[in-house]
Amino acid sequence: MNANTARLEELKASAKDQAAQIDALKKALDEAQSKARAAAASGGGGVSPYGEPAPDPAGKLGLGRDALPEEVAAWDGDVFPDGRGLPEGSGDVATGEELFLDRCATCHGDFGEGSGRWPVLAGGLDSLTDEDPVKTVGSYWPYLSTAYDYIHRSMPFGAAQTLSDDEAYAILAYILYSNDLVDEDFVLSKDNFLSVAMPNADGFIVDDRPETEYKKWRTEPCMTNCKDEVHITMHARVLDVTPDDGTGGDHASAAPAGGETQMASATETPAAAPASAPAIDPELAKKGEKVFKKCKACH
Repeated sequence: MNANTARLEELKASAKDQAAQIDALKKALDEAQSKARAAAASGGGGVSPYGEPAPDPAGKLGLGRDALPEEVAAWDGDVFPDGRGLPEGSGDVATGEELFLDRCATCHGDFGEGSGRWPVLAGGLDSLTDEDPVKTVGSYWPYLSTAYDYIHRSMPFGAAQTLSDDEAYAILAYILYSNDLVDEDFVLSKDNFLSVAMPNADGFIVDDRPETEYKKWRTEPCMTNCKDEVHITMHARVLDVTPDDGTGGDHASAAPAGGETQMASATETPAAAPASAPAIDPELAKKGEKVFKKCKACH
């Protein structure tokens, strides 16, 4: 069995596992909905799927019921920049790489470089001021919590919410490693989550225009001391925004009279002698060797 065949078998097995997980989720959802319908049909004296008395629908049009605390908690998975909402668990870079290759690389590439037109997740550092900036988790996102929340809530594409807490931590650890933000032995967890420094954390500002600018624009217009007559002094003919008055006059100003401007000839300067090649920095070479580990698979 060659490498391609083995990889294909791994993908088939992974797809089968994901399909089984989805079937289990659908079955659990069907059971919960059946219990909820039975509880609603029993009226105020019924029993909810969690064994509690069903709320009395009187005065509320008789449609549905209030969500139970357990149901709200099941959807309340937000993770905030200050760490609120993070679950217990952890994940290391090596495990994250395996999961990423299996669950994410089809769209995002093996190294987060993006496949086709799917989003790039790694690289782009210091490119935000370029004409074509590369916005990735490492170069653009200000909060690590945004990445965890999105991965855990919406990924993988087509199989959202099938990742465990530990798997989400591990995949995010690998993405951080792909952006050169952590070392290869890094383990991401709830305890050290806020210690990860995001390069663009200070790259966003609060939109304070409602407080600082809107009040200037929304004052009553001045309607006093207006001119009796308005004279048009110039036409924007180049932009074609001023209607033609029919006179055919040319309002463009003529070029000033006078002699032609002479261009001073530039004095040629001798080319500087080429500088000698700088000596190799041992510390920089050591860092380069560490980063090159990511390239060894291909190069």
